[in-house]
Amino acid sequence: MLLELSDSEKRRHLLEEWELAADELGLGLTASETYDRTLRGVIEGVSVLAGLKYERRGKTHGFRVTLCVGQGRPIPKSLVVHKDSLGRSMSRLLAGQDEQIGDPLFDQLVELPALDAWSCAALSSAVREQLTGPVELGVQVDNGTVSFVQVWNEAYDRAWLVETLRSMLNLAQSLSVTPDSLHQRLAQNAIHDPSPGVRLQNLRFLADPSTLSPEPLLATTGQALLEDPNPRVRLLAAQLAGARGHAALAALAAAQQLELGLRVAAVTALGRPPVPALGALRALLALATPPELLCEALSVVGQRGLKPLADAALGCVASEHETVRGAAANALAALAYREAEPELIALLSDASAEVQQKSAEALGALR
Repeated sequence: MLLELSDSEKRRHLLEEWELAADELGLGLTASETYDRTLRGVIEGVSVLAGLKYERRGKTHGFRVTLCVGQGRPIPKSLVVHKDSLGRSMSRLLAGQDEQIGDPLFDQLVELPALDAWSCAALSSAVREQLTGPVELGVQVDNGTVSFVQVWNEAYDRAWLVETLRSMLNLAQSLSVTPDSLHQRLAQNAIHDPSPGVRLQNLRFLADPSTLSPEPLLATTGQALLEDPNPRVRLLAAQLAGARGHAALAALAAAQQLELGLRVAAVTALGRPPVPALGALRALLALATPPELLCEALSVVGQRGLKPLADAALGCVASEHETVRGAAANALAALAYREAEPELIALLSDASAEVQQKSAEALGALR
């Protein structure tokens, strides 16, 4: 409901408050013949626009205030932050979930319609803390600006206006991300954010080829996160760290308390170029690890053509798991390892028809 104005004194006092605020902030002021006021200018390189508009709605009269800060600043255009509401929550039942930055408390408070490298870089832990109070009060971020639209009430005096505009100015500056700062902002968030989900999001965007992150920064960021408490962060970090990440990948693959899918992903990463982890893969093939891990290791050996591991793959022909025996046959065929013919011939009598078929196919590939 619009604030009802009971007398001209209140209106006059309100307009005087805006004039004093304009003087205090060094902003230009324009006024209409009625009650409208507009403050406009640049403070510390940030554009500021504040409007006070008198409105009538039936028998109700009042002022609406619109504050807009940051136009022209490098606030990511893709960054949209609104306070979440029941209406928005209901609409997402049809349109789908909003994006998650990875900070449960912040994600519960706000709606993020989209999330990319630029907006992720902007939403550091300090900025999220800085945003929380204003967003609760109705401040929004959209189209490269920080804005606030509300019905004016008597609590919104000159001090409130000056303080709110300065707070929005600080927020606009904090949210700004330039092309020169993008990669470093992502790296800093990935290393230092207290929320593991946010660290992972920033690391993913940093590692995404479309972000064009410098290779040295990827390597140093990965190395800095090799002991991160979150296993998913460690997994991605180890892949970015090159050979220095092999030990972390091997540890993830061997960690029985972790979900199998993550362990399998670690095995896959051990075979990635430019420097496959031959020692770690050889150790995995020699252990009685879960068959899923052995099959993935054998797949890596075959697909990457890791011929130094041919003997290790050959040892898996005697596995108790038929899936591993079949994967070993495939790997040996991919490596063109002719020394494996006796073992492959023996597999033609395997109890598993599928292993027999794979062995026959491998023998055919070797001839």
